[in-house]
Amino acid sequence: MVCLTDPELGWQKVAGLRLLHLDRTGGQSLLQRLTLVTTRLQQSQRFTLLPWNELAAEAQQQLVEQLQTPGLTWPLMQDPDQAYERLDGNISTLLLDQGIPAGWLLAHQIGPSLFRVSHWLVAPDHQRHGIGLLLLGHTIEQALSKTLHYTAGCFGVNPANRPMLRLCKRQIEPFARSIQENIRCSLSTEVLI
Repeated sequence: MVCLTDPELGWQKVAGLRLLHLDRTGGQSLLQRLTLVTTRLQQSQRFTLLPWNELAAEAQQQLVEQLQTPGLTWPLMQDPDQAYERLDGNISTLLLDQGIPAGWLLAHQIGPSLFRVSHWLVAPDHQRHGIGLLLLGHTIEQALSKTLHYTAGCFGVNPANRPMLRLCKRQIEPFARSIQENIRCSLSTEVLI
C-alpha cells in the first residue's frame, strides 16, 4: 500500500481510526481499574445505568425527543439487526443523571465472540468527570458475564477527538492486546479539460 499511495503521485495521508483490541484478560484488568475510578460516582446514587434491552419502545422515543438539544445526537440505528453487525442490547447502556439522559454507549456484535463499541458519548456538561468510564465499565462487566460468550472487544477512536484519545491512552491502552493505527489515504486529482 505504501508504494500504491506514494505522495509524489498525488496521494495525501492523514491519521485514521485508532483501534484498540482487548481480550478477556485485558478486559478483567481494565474493569478492576475502572471500578477504582468509578466507585465515587456510583456511591453518589445520582447516576443510573440502564441497559438498552430494558428500554421500552415508548421510552426510546421519549429519549429521542429529549435529546433534541444542540450538540447531542441520538444514535438512531437504521437496521440494528443486520446479520454482520447487531446491536447488543445486553451490553449497550444509557446513563441517566437523576433521570435525564447524560450519555450512552452502544456496542455491536461483529462476530460470534467479538463486540465493537460503536457509539460512546457523554453530554458536554458531564465530560471530564469520569462519567464515561461508568458506561465503559458497565459494558465490559456485562461482556465478561457468564451469560455472554465474548472473548474480545474493540474500540475505534477518531484521531480528531483529542479528549477521547487521551482517555483511551490513559485508561484502556495499558490493557489492550493490540493497538492499530490506521492511515487514511486520498487521491487529489486535477480535472484536465
